[in-house]
Amino acid sequence: MSPSAVVVQHFNEELKRLKGVAESLAGRADIIELETLSFAEIRAARPRTTVESAILRGGFPELHANPGIDAAAFYNSYLATYLERDVRSLTSVGSLRDFERFLRACALRSANLLNKADLARDIGIAPSTANQWLSVLEASGQIVLLEPWISNRTKSVVKSPKLYLTDSGLLCALLNVRTLHDLRQSPSAGAIWETLVFAQLRHRERHAGRSGGVHFWRDRTREVDFLVDAGSRVELGDRLRAADRIRAVARARAWRRPSGPQGIERDGDGR
Repeated sequence: MSPSAVVVQHFNEELKRLKGVAESLAGRADIIELETLSFAEIRAARPRTTVESAILRGGFPELHANPGIDAAAFYNSYLATYLERDVRSLTSVGSLRDFERFLRACALRSANLLNKADLARDIGIAPSTANQWLSVLEASGQIVLLEPWISNRTKSVVKSPKLYLTDSGLLCALLNVRTLHDLRQSPSAGAIWETLVFAQLRHRERHAGRSGGVHFWRDRTREVDFLVDAGSRVELGDRLRAADRIRAVARARAWRRPSGPQGIERDGDGR
């Protein structure tokens, strides 16, 4: 291959072909993960788009390039194609029906701590199978695991990751949230909103040239939904909630990271 050659592959095709590559591409290949559209990108194309409608339709470009597409039909087709083609090509799944149930169970747990044993028990599969299927969902871009930010100061902090669906539209489809009324009345409204916020944070960090800098923090009594490690600064967002309408009530604060492993210290006046 020429040093200046450029190869562009669809993500799932790349997963299949990389297994057969005998020569290492270290230092000669750049893998770029493309997510669905951010809210800013959607608003740039459709300025009248509200946050709620963006949550429901999600970030797939087709749904915003052609507003006439029925989102429910789109996601039904997407899920059928994903299960029949992508999942079968990535792993040997004995029952696609069980795998779909597993994906829906993950949707119910979006924005919550991951408990693999609980997932396996609900679907009736072995814990090792649950672990394998989580890897498949993560590799195929359906879920993201958010790792905790851990300091040595508090030994009781939560060390399990949080699970998120990558796209709020897909999440709504899996939860059968079809309309604005469904969204506002859903018991999962807060988790759906938090899933959208995490997607926007991932977009922001990638545009800033950073990766792996978003975390959460939780101990027995306190929690920070998102913590962004920006090198010399650690930015925090207070707990996100959704009430009668989906809205942001998070207040961003900048904290500084101490030079030693003493934990997190507040900056400024200590508020």
